[in-house]
Amino acid sequence: MKRVISNLICPLLAIVLLSPFISAQEVDCSKNEVLKKPNSQKIVSFGVINGRAKHLQIPDYPLSAKSVGVWGTVQVSVLIDPCGRVAEARSTSGHPLLLAGSVTAAEKSLFEPVTLSNIPIWVYGVITYNYVPTEMNWFGLGYSSNDASKLIEFLPTDFNEERRLLIEANDSESLNLENSLDHVVSQIEMKLKIDERNSWSFLLGKAIRKLEGSMWTPQHDQTFFAEIERLITIAPEKTPDLLLRSLNKLIKFKNPQDIQKEIHSITVRIYNW
Repeated sequence: MKRVISNLICPLLAIVLLSPFISAQEVDCSKNEVLKKPNSQKIVSFGVINGRAKHLQIPDYPLSAKSVGVWGTVQVSVLIDPCGRVAEARSTSGHPLLLAGSVTAAEKSLFEPVTLSNIPIWVYGVITYNYVPTEMNWFGLGYSSNDASKLIEFLPTDFNEERRLLIEANDSESLNLENSLDHVVSQIEMKLKIDERNSWSFLLGKAIRKLEGSMWTPQHDQTFFAEIERLITIAPEKTPDLLLRSLNKLIKFKNPQDIQKEIHSITVRIYNW
């Protein structure tokens, strides 16, 4: 008798718990009708939802963004109806020049419906779009100098020997890839010594990356700040005033959140320096 009662209670309990999230609408996805949005308290948050896309519309890379070297990640918050259609979309992060196209693309995407107890429901999700540059300047290469794949892809043809070393280490799944990367970065720095501007840009990008990736210990802070301060003092002529002002602000900050914010303001313009 207890088992019978238990078997009855469990399904009833599930219905009670899930009922706030289950749409009371009869859904006919064969018709292109706009469904009525339920109370926001009845909508489940699903997180990043790219992987559930039946059709993920890819945005065009805006010429206005390309022309000034803008790149990076854009996140778009979407409301998806029980048919898997995007009912609402709004950008939540990313460079302003990349936002409008990302929202338009998100609105044209289609997803597998999310279900509870086999019933389609409304969900909030996040679509992530990554805008990748087609080329890198030396500031960008220095910033990416800890990433072998980026160096392989973007190093100029004058550095084919360095590219070859990285490809060989990468293809052989060498345990010494990190050592190979350090060796290649050292070779790049040596070759660039004949070009003051490119050498300075590469070293600055490298220093910014190290500061960004540090654990914010006082020792690391002082080491990386000292390198950036040194680079400020030897900045080549025609270095953008905006970059120098940002760097001078950066080395005065003590709070990690302020440091990260200023680093972000520098790196979003990384291909414009």
